[in-house]
Amino acid sequence: MIEPVTLIPEVFSRDLGLPVDQIRATLELIESGCSVSFIARYRKEQTCNLSEQDVARIADLYAKRRQIADRKYSYLKTIEALGKLTPELEEQIRSARTSQVLEDLYLPFRSKNNQAAHQAVANGLGALADAILNATDGAQDLNELAQSYVNPYNNVMTVQDALNGAATIIAERVAEDIELRQKAREVIAHTGKLSITSPENTADAATDAQKNAYENVHDPVKVERYKEKIRGDKEFERLVNSTLPLRKLAASDALLLFRAEKLDAVRLNLQFDSEQILESAYERYLLTAQSERPYAEFIRAAVDTALNTLLTPALTEEALRDLFERSQDHTLAAVTKNLRNVLLRKPLTGRRILALASQLSSSTAQCVAIDQFGNLLESATVYLIGSNRHEERAIATMTALIRKYNLSVVAIALGVSKNGEAFVSKMLKENFADQDVAYFIVDDSGAPLDAEAEAELFGKGSSFSFASEREKRCRLALSVARRALNPILEYSRLNPETLSLGLRQRTLNRKALRDAVTAEFSRCVNLFGVDLNRVDAALLRYVSGLNAATAKIIVDYRNAHGSFKTLSELPGISGIGESAYQQCAGFLRIYGGDNPLDALAIHPEMYGVVDKILEKCGQTRDDLKDAGKRALLQDALQALDKEQLTTELGVGQYALKDIIAELQSPESAAKVNYLTPILKKGTVQLESLQPGMELTGVVVNATNFGVFVDVGAQETGLVHTSRLNTQYVKDARDYLPIGQVVTVWVVSVDLEHRRLALSMLKPGTEFVRTRRRNARRSNEQSRGEDEARESRRPKRDNARSDDSSERAQRERGEDGARARGAHNRGRRDRAERGERSHSSRVIDVPAKPKKPTPLSEEMKQGKEPLRSFSDLWQFAMLNQIADDEK
Repeated sequence: MIEPVTLIPEVFSRDLGLPVDQIRATLELIESGCSVSFIARYRKEQTCNLSEQDVARIADLYAKRRQIADRKYSYLKTIEALGKLTPELEEQIRSARTSQVLEDLYLPFRSKNNQAAHQAVANGLGALADAILNATDGAQDLNELAQSYVNPYNNVMTVQDALNGAATIIAERVAEDIELRQKAREVIAHTGKLSITSPENTADAATDAQKNAYENVHDPVKVERYKEKIRGDKEFERLVNSTLPLRKLAASDALLLFRAEKLDAVRLNLQFDSEQILESAYERYLLTAQSERPYAEFIRAAVDTALNTLLTPALTEEALRDLFERSQDHTLAAVTKNLRNVLLRKPLTGRRILALASQLSSSTAQCVAIDQFGNLLESATVYLIGSNRHEERAIATMTALIRKYNLSVVAIALGVSKNGEAFVSKMLKENFADQDVAYFIVDDSGAPLDAEAEAELFGKGSSFSFASEREKRCRLALSVARRALNPILEYSRLNPETLSLGLRQRTLNRKALRDAVTAEFSRCVNLFGVDLNRVDAALLRYVSGLNAATAKIIVDYRNAHGSFKTLSELPGISGIGESAYQQCAGFLRIYGGDNPLDALAIHPEMYGVVDKILEKCGQTRDDLKDAGKRALLQDALQALDKEQLTTELGVGQYALKDIIAELQSPESAAKVNYLTPILKKGTVQLESLQPGMELTGVVVNATNFGVFVDVGAQETGLVHTSRLNTQYVKDARDYLPIGQVVTVWVVSVDLEHRRLALSMLKPGTEFVRTRRRNARRSNEQSRGEDEARESRRPKRDNARSDDSSERAQRERGEDGARARGAHNRGRRDRAERGERSHSSRVIDVPAKPKKPTPLSEEMKQGKEPLRSFSDLWQFAMLNQIADDEK
């Protein structure tokens, strides 16, 4: 009976760099169904106060390892059912750490009913393949060996049929060789390059199936529009018709290329040194300790077939798939980081807002006015670009809306910020110079849900739903206005799959994007909790322990029975179990209810402990409603002996500390580190900027080479990676998220091209040279010294070196020459047959020279035999140097 595969905490500890005890406790809580926020907030005693970021890391790694563990268990049961499971194989499968190793181990046991090798084994030719591979020097003629396996009853009619079947079996064994596959992966990882060519520049025309693969699912008109958009992308123009190392390809560039290939706008070919793979295969299957194996030509042909048709194509697709997954993981991490900055921006509470968003084109925009509660007041269409008459009319329209409804903030969508910011700045300068009216830029990524999904999720009568036809027409502008009013509330009403936040999300897996955004959204919501009697199902679904279905159940119950009086009512609702209540109760708030503790960030399971603490302070729960008694409570809490109280109440020190902190400062939302939006009155003119000026701005976009910062000018400024920090920054997207408020200094202003260069390093700060650069400089200096030393050496040394090399060549043995020539003969044979040594997606590149392994002291003294021709060359050079010194 196969036992389930268990996860080992020690492995997690080694990978994450966290103590084993904390890992073990966290894994137990995760397996019991606890959320990341619940573990980090209310299970600090078990995890020894592990941070939420570390708990999230453990949870992410657990999800990946759990998936692999389940697959291991499934594979073990399958192999056991086949009767081929051995203790050694079981141990290898259980100890496999990566999915690649696991798949290699299971590859020989996959169903192969339609493959020629499986049929050849069924015909009894497996023994012939073994005899060919295991033949010794005294082997008989190949045809005579195959003659004994001719059997009409097994559909083996001739000797050639037997040999063909044996060759197919050998090719499959070579392709399934775990060591060879791992060697091939290493070669691809170190020498792999991605060749990007446009379809017009390649002779390999795409088939109709490839061209129509995307059109069969999507609108062909949209596909052509997407193609033109990608081809006009400056980043795409930089990448096309180039060759980039696989290891250095940026995540955003990789996703852009994969999407372009999907739309048939580009061809991607993986290049690597396939000769290294071929040499490794020949060494394993053709060579013995002294010479080539018997039947070497037959085996060589089978090895070529394995590499050309089985191994290389499979590993090529695997490498591209791994590149996509790595790029996706990197992009998802950036998306969640940017999302957190957007969600935790300080709400503009109590402000009436005018929003400006692009509706039809860059010259047309929709503007809406909302009150401090998010209700639509009025909407209008304005023209930002056009004649002076259109501009005057637009200014008059927006000015009338601001004065009519007493609006104080103008929210400009990022899509129209280039034209809209200058337009709004002019309007404010002309009509509201002496009034408190300002503007700021709002990210407009993400699409509001359609009306059907909206009604199903939010319920009818939701104050923020787009109920009327007038609201539906100005849906985007209304969403931008509400994002400015309360970001986390409005973003909860958007489709998570459409939140790109400055990055390319179209190529990402939709489920992966939705899961990542949902997890980060949940952590932000749980950071300060939600009012159970005010929020709708859109935001409630992100609370720990709840989902869209349970959130709608709670809202429907509230609509039918009125506001909740206490949190204890939740377990009585049909569909809300004890587990869901335990997870969500600590993040829900009821203000003005029967129980004052329900308004605090204290879990109901700790209410008994709170009562005892209040009793020691001479107060009760009802006293929390009195502001005067609350002031006395803070002094009493400060005088408590925390260590003695921990022992007396039987509560952990972390839980007690959180309870006392909450009783002292009940406004938990005020503890959130909000990012304050920068409200601007007007734009900054590039002509007025001088090098060295200090400015404050907001990061609006991030790339691998730098970040773009909005400092109030019509053009965003670029902070290059070399000016982000005194230390080396490899990728700016990993350093600064979108929405971050930063202080920058002007480096240069290019008025001709309208470019602004900024720096986050204060003038006079020196950039610290990195080790990598120092190492490169040292290598160049050493190489120069070696060349100078070589030029000073007498010319007779070169002649003597040549003589030594010739002697070394003459001294090579016959067996070594045969082994060295095996690979070259194989290449000549393939060239004569007109065969390719790689798949249609693979192009060979020259191999990089390898550094020779240094000689040991025993080899230098002649006490130990040399291992290779490289050793012989080094030995000859040492003798030459010794002669020169004499």
